[in-house]
Amino acid sequence: MKFSYLLLALPIATTYGYACGLHQTAGFNFITEPGSLAVFENVIEMRKTDPFAAIDLQQLGRPSPFINALNQPYNNKIAFTIFEAIKGHYNEVDLAAQITIEPRETGITENDLLLITDSGVLDALGYHRLSWQQAKALGLVKINGKTIESEKLDQWFTVMFPATR
Repeated sequence: MKFSYLLLALPIATTYGYACGLHQTAGFNFITEPGSLAVFENVIEMRKTDPFAAIDLQQLGRPSPFINALNQPYNNKIAFTIFEAIKGHYNEVDLAAQITIEPRETGITENDLLLITDSGVLDALGYHRLSWQQAKALGLVKINGKTIESEKLDQWFTVMFPATR
């Protein structure tokens, strides 16, 4: 009797093991950060009402309005990493003479300042279709990191992306 249970369990375990391996090799692994699932859900809900559709498609191919905003003068800029909750991508914000955003080659640590959001939200901020306060209130952004650094990033974005008219 015990042997028959083993025979029954073996194909089931093999199938589940194969399915997990298939998803990982096919790129179906889902990367998360603390708070990213809530941001993910809120961005999906906002996309249902299509608030980012108002972005001028003529602007596509030009420099990112978000990067242009970050390049504006501000005394207390702080380096941070962007985690795109839907794509599961990490992008490093380089505070060189001209700010750039590049894919991050290394993993993050607990010392990193992490902005969790979506590229559509960043574009909406850059085009002033959404303010930083609105993005926070709607749960479209989350900052993970040390309190002092998180507050600096929050203040910078409050100044750079004020309430829309």
